[in-house]
Amino acid sequence: MPRERFEQELVRLGSSTLVLGEQASTAVQQATQALLEQNVQLAERVITEDAGINRMERAILDSAADLLVLQAPVASDLRRVLGISRVASNFERIGDHARDIARGIVRLGGAASVDPQGDLGMLIDGVQAMLREGLECFSLADVDRARTVRKAEDNVRSAYAALYRGILAQILAEPTMATRGTHTLFIGHDLERISDHVANVAETIVYMVTGNTVELN
Repeated sequence: MPRERFEQELVRLGSSTLVLGEQASTAVQQATQALLEQNVQLAERVITEDAGINRMERAILDSAADLLVLQAPVASDLRRVLGISRVASNFERIGDHARDIARGIVRLGGAASVDPQGDLGMLIDGVQAMLREGLECFSLADVDRARTVRKAEDNVRSAYAALYRGILAQILAEPTMATRGTHTLFIGHDLERISDHVANVAETIVYMVTGNTVELN
């Protein structure tokens, strides 16, 4: 494959991965909206549309494999191809967690989640902020911004820990809340895992640009 064609395919692959990330971010936004509004119909839509996110990831990974086969890339090119594959896989996993949040809403049957101290809203806001930053970092290949993702992840972890403690305390005080509380904890865990995948994306951006492996999470 000529060098110019290789560069064009690599740019196309990066653009497709950004679209995948935007789709995953939309899934998270819709799932959290469904949670806050107790909207089972919207949650069911998130579940249905997850298949499209999965197809996009498979297409990106197949294209990345083709690039590696058709061109013997130098080290920097290899990092870019492998990095895009890693980012795509993390975006797909974010979509999976959005789907799992939606499934939890369906299991709640439209009942309100348990949020005794208002930590769920902080958790959602923190995750969505991380997602926006992660997409921007990937779009711009911005290493400095990627390194700051850890600060946002700390806020997400603190909000999840507070939610966990608050729900357990409420379940102990009101055992009838156990089912709703447990489903809310599962949802909170999915949100916390989304932040982990955004941190993985940020780490991969640093690797793609600099060749250095860092651990942000």
